[in-house]
Amino acid sequence: MPSVSVVGVVNTAAPVVRMAPLTPPGFSGAIAATVAVDNPNWVDWTFESITADLLDADSGKKVGEGLLENQPLSARTVQNITIPFKLDYVGESDKDPVTLRYVGICRPAPGKPTMYKVRATMAVKGLSGVYKPTIEKDVLMTCPPTPAAAPSASAPAAGSTPAADGAAAQPPAAQQ
Repeated sequence: MPSVSVVGVVNTAAPVVRMAPLTPPGFSGAIAATVAVDNPNWVDWTFESITADLLDADSGKKVGEGLLENQPLSARTVQNITIPFKLDYVGESDKDPVTLRYVGICRPAPGKPTMYKVRATMAVKGLSGVYKPTIEKDVLMTCPPTPAAAPSASAPAAGSTPAADGAAAQPPAAQQ
């Protein structure tokens, strides 16, 4: 059976964090998770689908989901596969710990790295009727590196989104 490791996670759309007076509280955005799949087998495989959930590690609450379909996997190779994720989390209040942890990844700078879990189920062509393996991997989300030219104190960083309180909410990056 192929083994999987997380290579990294990048933002594909700037995150939006909703805090009072915006409702409902929470966040949304888009990321892409790249995983390295080591296929030691002598045959090529095709994933009919890879469905994945992104979970807040502390609470287990789902904060996003991903789907990749018809992904070939060559025999006896290590291949990077990128799975697109849509983030969409609705918190219970402005004090919601899941939302506050997400915001805290980058603020106050340099922020606090936060652990998430990716749980993925793979449907392999020819085997999906009898076997759909599920894997779970930890992903440490960190704030992205500062651009070459540091932003001024009054201007948000490149790629950042103004937060509800007027401060810049930079999109998080991730590492394993």
